Amino acid sequence: MKLLNILLLPLLLLACQAQSNNLPLAKSTIFFIGDGMGIASLTASRIYSKGSNGKMNFEKFKNIGLAKTYSSDNFVTDSAAAATALASGIKTYNGSIGFSDPNLDPKKEARKLQTIIDVAHRAGKSVGIITTTRVTHATPASFFAHVRHRDSEKEIATQVADSPLTFLLGGGKKNFDANEISNLKSKGWTLVENAQDLNALNKEQKGLKVLGLFNDDHLTYTFDRKQIHNIEHTEPTLAQMLFWGIKTLKKNAKGYLLIVEAGRIDHAGHENHARRNIFDTVALDEAYGIAFEEAGSETLIVSTSDHETGGLAINGYAPLKSMKGDEIFKKNNKGETHLTWATGPGKESKKMGEEEKEASLYFRPAGDHTAVDVLIFAHGPGSQLFQGFMSNHEIPRLILKNMGLEFDEKANLDNYKVSEEAK
Repeated sequence: MKLLNILLLPLLLLACQAQSNNLPLAKSTIFFIGDGMGIASLTASRIYSKGSNGKMNFEKFKNIGLAKTYSSDNFVTDSAAAATALASGIKTYNGSIGFSDPNLDPKKEARKLQTIIDVAHRAGKSVGIITTTRVTHATPASFFAHVRHRDSEKEIATQVADSPLTFLLGGGKKNFDANEISNLKSKGWTLVENAQDLNALNKEQKGLKVLGLFNDDHLTYTFDRKQIHNIEHTEPTLAQMLFWGIKTLKKNAKGYLLIVEAGRIDHAGHENHARRNIFDTVALDEAYGIAFEEAGSETLIVSTSDHETGGLAINGYAPLKSMKGDEIFKKNNKGETHLTWATGPGKESKKMGEEEKEASLYFRPAGDHTAVDVLIFAHGPGSQLFQGFMSNHEIPRLILKNMGLEFDEKANLDNYKVSEEAK
């Protein structure tokens, strides 16, 4: 019997390999990016919401990996370089939105890079972007725009009109002047500025392209929403935008690609404001729940972070049963805080409204990004591909592969080898 098992083992391995090479393709993909979200933010959101032994929606993901986040010119990435890697499969310099690094590009120039949105749209799929930041901010912009530096947000705004997007929802109205709004409308875009108008849109109207600008700047932190009267009628939550977005994109029989950024997790990390960080992480978790409920069996759901921000840590000690809700923000019986930061303004313990910033070890005007690896988790057809250690620029290639697609622009192909050699 042992001999028979030994003889059959190679055949079984070949059969498993053949099965893995013929995984069912995903018709659609929802790609979440928790900007600045490290493992500590996820754990702290669980402790706050459910207690240490509770379960969150993110725990429904069964295929888990880790991504290296460095950029082409720095061991600590910024959001622009990281998002370009996640959008185009290419490592580039900090600050770049959709351009290759001229110091590494074989042509010694910065070239425009093809994005996963370009590839999906060409395949007949609908594409959309949802964010809690300005829609012209680094992460969302890297999926549809091309500028040499992320600060050129007004230039990014001019590239929305001719993008392949079905919709773009978030904040940042201040970067769209009257001329650009007029240009957008002339090219078939509908502008909405509050949650009620978004939900009232005629979703049956074919060819409808929607620009949702729900705040002049970034959308309001989840924690701060309770301070603002009737904000639920003006600014939709991430979960509400996602629900609307999935319902809209699902009308395409060929499928869709939806990018969803929870961008204010990062900003709260820069501020050393743990409540804001955790509340926006919980809001992202609620959006995961919507994705699991609404996406369907043919949809791949992938989530990662562009980087971690601030170096959040969760410190001991306290009784297990008592550590839930606001207890995580309080000090223990030794006067020590349970949440601390590595860098940022919290060292000075300045007041922010009624809430103090948690302590940081090293003072910075804003907490630094860190170089720690970030989680990747996936669910749905082909999610087995997203396991183990990988570089962040491999993620969009796996997403496309899982949809039966691939990058084919020369700038991407030329620079992919460079990015691989930098792994």
